[in-house]
Parts: sequence; C-alpha cells; structure tokens
Amino acid sequence: MRALSVTDVLTGAYNRRYFQDRMQAELKRIDRHGGNLSIIMLDIDHFKRINDRFGHAAGDQVLKAISEKISQRLRSDDVFCRLGGEEFMV
Repeated sequence: MRALSVTDVLTGAYNRRYFQDRMQAELKRIDRHGGNLSIIMLDIDHFKRINDRFGHAAGDQVLKAISEKISQRLRSDDVFCRLGGEEFMV
C-alpha cells in the first residue's frame, strides 16, 4: 500500500509526496553528516500544445516515454520523481 501512495500511477515514477519526504530526509542527512545534494528540475516545454493538438492520451504516452528514457539513464542512487503535470525532479 505504501508503494501506491508514493508512486505516480501514469509513469511509475515516485510522486510529489515521496519527493518532499525524501528531500526532508536528505537535508537532515546533510545537516548531520555534511555532503552535497544536487537537484535537477525538468519541465516539458509547450506540453499543453501536445495535449491540445493530439489529445490527452497522446500526452500521456509522451509522459510515459520520457519517464522511461530518464529512468534508464539514472545511477542506482538517483531518485526520479514526477511532481505533477509535465514536471519532474531528479
């Protein structure tokens, strides 16, 4: 049940809730032990145009394809999340 509450249904990536929880944990870890943290925000430019022109089903396919491509390129300790809409964080 926990996996469902922190996973984006469409893409299978972690969701905003997981991102927020994980970010808090990572910031606390850095406070205690030091270290670095990098965050990458990704946003699909003009995504609304895709939905408007080709429909939401096509837009969903684009989101799934992009999520899959990004997931394939991550290191084992990287965390990939879909914040919502066409916004992602790594």
